[in-house]
Amino acid sequence: MFEEYGPEAVAGLCDEMPYFTTLDDWREAIPKVLDVEFSELLSAYEQYPRCHRQQYRARLWECAGEPDAIADPNGEVVFDIDMDCAANGVIGPLGSRIVATRRLWFPEEMRTGVFIRGEDGEDAELDFNVQACAACSEHPHLYADTGLTTVFNFSPGMYELVVYAGSDFSESLSVHLEPF
Repeated sequence: MFEEYGPEAVAGLCDEMPYFTTLDDWREAIPKVLDVEFSELLSAYEQYPRCHRQQYRARLWECAGEPDAIADPNGEVVFDIDMDCAANGVIGPLGSRIVATRRLWFPEEMRTGVFIRGEDGEDAELDFNVQACAACSEHPHLYADTGLTTVFNFSPGMYELVVYAGSDFSESLSVHLEPF
């Protein structure tokens, strides 16, 4: 929908829809905002791949704008994340976690380590993933911290770094992008 109608239309649907929606809410809002019947919209999108929510969110919000960091194929890049529920750019608590997102630009194909360290300089005990900013129909790459490796092969382009921590977590983190 984002690619077909643009961000303004999607934002318009968000404004029009209640938080907890029913099928009738969709049937009423789609023609009003998009000027197309609900059944026509469903028919048009039958061939599209199914996307999970993270892919939708990344396309709409986190990937928009300038990068927070630009990876350097010749040297380490370090930036900070204030991982605290009250910090700007941190969402939550959502359930039992808080979430921070940052935009990363990779200017060329490169093998890069993504390391997140706490205030003590040690690896932070939290989860993260890095996803290419692309429509889900393009099947964007998703790289996740597996606990075994955090070194990935990135193609050129914008990526979204998503960092997860417990809702009571409060620490300044440093993110290190190291070429390999």
